[in-house]
Amino acid sequence: MGMLEKFFGGKRVNQPERPADPELPAITMRIEVGGQTPGGRTGAANYYVYVHAGPDGQAFYVGKGTGDRAWSRVRHDVWQRYVDQRLGGEYSVHILRDNLTEDEALAIESDLLNQYGEHLVNWINPGRKMDYEAHKEYSAKRQESQRLTKHAQEVAKEDPAAAIPICHQALDLVHEYSQLTLETGLVEEMREKNRNGDPTVGDPHVIYRLAQCLKRAGDLEGLVREVDAYFDRYPDAASHTPGQSTLKLRDRTAAKLAAEPNA
Repeated sequence: MGMLEKFFGGKRVNQPERPADPELPAITMRIEVGGQTPGGRTGAANYYVYVHAGPDGQAFYVGKGTGDRAWSRVRHDVWQRYVDQRLGGEYSVHILRDNLTEDEALAIESDLLNQYGEHLVNWINPGRKMDYEAHKEYSAKRQESQRLTKHAQEVAKEDPAAAIPICHQALDLVHEYSQLTLETGLVEEMREKNRNGDPTVGDPHVIYRLAQCLKRAGDLEGLVREVDAYFDRYPDAASHTPGQSTLKLRDRTAAKLAAEPNA
């Protein structure tokens, strides 16, 4: 058994059969370890191609690098989540080929990602299975939501109450496009989502505009209620500037409401 077959299993990716554990699919390389990259060699041959593999030996990440890059744990969130949640923090590092130029290493890495990216957690990954129709729907609904939010801002200058239903239309679109499945595969499985299945940001600009309209219309209880519902659904929006501004407005409004009975 060759080194690549050792880490990527014994089945072709285009076979319909799956191993018993669907979380760690078995896949097979179609390039030979130790073979020469076509073309002339240019540049320093100090690169290597490596894989990270789980305790069962199945590769979940492919990379190229120099020095100690293969052993670094400074990785993107999907890699961190996979290692922590699926592997209990345990994985191994294996060098597939070394003494490569950067171009040679990039060519091998790209070939692996093109063939098997659906089963890897690499974020920059041409093998990820995108649903392009869903992406088109996502883009259209997001753009319409943004248009409505800007329109509500203009309407609110004259009539804040009339802008509120426009903000609700924009928010409904946020809920719709946030639930679209834009891709399948391991990266999508490991993306951070909340209990509703939605990506955890939404569009905090929309809730900020709605909160401003509710404030100007005098519906302070509605402001607190709408903001609480939004951040319950999209908690990570609190890390964005408009989300932070919205929460500050919410807290000031809640404090004002709490003080009113004592006034």
